[in-house]
Amino acid sequence: MNENYFDIIYSVNVFQHCSQKDRFKYFQEGYDALKSGGYFIFSQFLMTNQNKNDSCWGIKDENGRGYTHFFNQLTECDWDYELNTELEKIGFKIIKGNVSNNFFGLILKKI
Repeated sequence: MNENYFDIIYSVNVFQHCSQKDRFKYFQEGYDALKSGGYFIFSQFLMTNQNKNDSCWGIKDENGRGYTHFFNQLTECDWDYELNTELEKIGFKIIKGNVSNNFFGLILKKI
């Protein structure tokens, strides 16, 4: 993959089909592929303290992590604090984020 190549990476409804390990790996790869000042725009399911008890979570495990059914696929969802920590560790600056029920849209910038 070319590093520092793209101005914008855009992904909608993709990451909920991946494991958390793969999602975090793809965020790193996206960071590497972006030019300095480039944007990563994506959406995915996300758990927060506000939605943790909502009916949108088809299953919750013994640790409180939610899973949702998406096209007959059981999808593991990140907690907001896990995702924010990982994105900041990679080097992204969070420009804007919005949670609606369990769906999260985010705009990141490569610093």
